[in-house]
Amino acid sequence: MRISLAGTAVLLILAILISTSSTSVVSSASSAISTGAPVEFSYRASSEWDLLLPSGLYYDTGPVVYHGGGFHMFYNCQYEWPPQEVSIMYAVSDDGVTWERVSQNSIIAERDIPYRVSYILAGSAFVENDGTWVLYFCSQSAPVLIGRATAPSPEGPWTVDPEPVLVPSVKGWDSYSVRRPDVVRVADGYRMYYLGIGQAGSMVGMASSSDGIHWTRYNDPDTTDPLYAESDPVFAVGEGGTGGLEPRYPRVVPAADGWLLFYWTSTPGWPQADPFAPTNGQIRLASSRDGVHWTSVQEDPVLTPEDIGRDVSAIYTPCIVVRGDTYYMFLEKEIPLDTYNYYTRIVLAIHEGLIYP
Repeated sequence: MRISLAGTAVLLILAILISTSSTSVVSSASSAISTGAPVEFSYRASSEWDLLLPSGLYYDTGPVVYHGGGFHMFYNCQYEWPPQEVSIMYAVSDDGVTWERVSQNSIIAERDIPYRVSYILAGSAFVENDGTWVLYFCSQSAPVLIGRATAPSPEGPWTVDPEPVLVPSVKGWDSYSVRRPDVVRVADGYRMYYLGIGQAGSMVGMASSSDGIHWTRYNDPDTTDPLYAESDPVFAVGEGGTGGLEPRYPRVVPAADGWLLFYWTSTPGWPQADPFAPTNGQIRLASSRDGVHWTSVQEDPVLTPEDIGRDVSAIYTPCIVVRGDTYYMFLEKEIPLDTYNYYTRIVLAIHEGLIYP
């Protein structure tokens, strides 16, 4: 199954963060994604909080929610890699380009989580009908699991559930880690798409829940391999036209009569295996009628590092917001400082025109 990309794909680059007055208007430019034309941008880190951080600071794309006439972003700040500490920060925007940082400290501190985690990353967020804000996060180091927190407003106070909502399986395909959750509301409750890692590599899993707290993994009863005895991935290497690449960082959005899956690709075994392959760090797109069985949209990726700029060495962690017939893709770009060091910033790609399964 293929989907047509109606309309014009436009690339809009922004550097997100905040001036001393808490507002930053950044330069932007646009080009057709297919041209790969370099895009210039500006970044200012002039607030006291920003100036205390090293030049190699990493910004990791967290969830973005459109609510109450504006965009709300929960983004992850890391001082170094591997991280010793990660802060989940909160910013707002009227248009997705000009941002105001609201929080001065992490909205959730690891010390406030009632179970063991390491380096939490915000992964998915939404607002319930009663106004409750819900945030799903994952631990980045062992134990790599998924947790949930709620708050009366995006600024908090945030209350973390007493137990994680999803943990690695004991002997299954996702026994090493579960991470990067993307939770969407459906008619009968919630669906979670997540990155599962095990002895067979990285694959996309799915779980269902009636309350957003207790989850049941998708299981195909016809599979006989012991690795898939208790649950099955819904998207893996060689499925749906992945071209032999591992899908990572899944982002799913409902579409007319189906679903769209945006995902980041890597060679099997990345980053230890072939870390500099040109197919690493591409954003690709698949579609599905039922959210379980997926088909690639097109042979070519919808976005590559070259589309962002010639100085960009990699892109990661897409996050999708749909407004009318416009798709906002927030993602992390990596810029090298020298052979061994780099920093990352958050950028925005826009597609105009509805995408149909």
